[in-house]
Amino acid sequence: MSTTKRPKGAPGDISINSGKPMEHEGLPYKGKAFDLKENDPENKQPRMVMEAHVKVFNLADEEDVKKYEEIVQLLVSDKAILSYEEKQYDESVKGWRLLIVYSEVYYTTPPDLEE
Repeated sequence: MSTTKRPKGAPGDISINSGKPMEHEGLPYKGKAFDLKENDPENKQPRMVMEAHVKVFNLADEEDVKKYEEIVQLLVSDKAILSYEEKQYDESVKGWRLLIVYSEVYYTTPPDLEE
């Protein structure tokens, strides 16, 4: 059984760049770092997760606008999927409220390596 590491940056490699989030196959990797081997069985490979979120934003609030922009960045970089969006003008705040439902897509620790 070979335990040769993949060349750095090879498809399937978990890249750990200083100051940047870890990635696996172009998606964020959230979990414990481990030595990924090319011939690891499926139960030792990172697993894909789709995490659903429901958020309401007050677009008259600067903090909410920043949070919304972060989610939009996930959407345009194919790291999240938008399921529903509805906006409504709120007279009480003289601004728009926005309801979104989206799923964040990322990889996480294989089941056999979870603590």
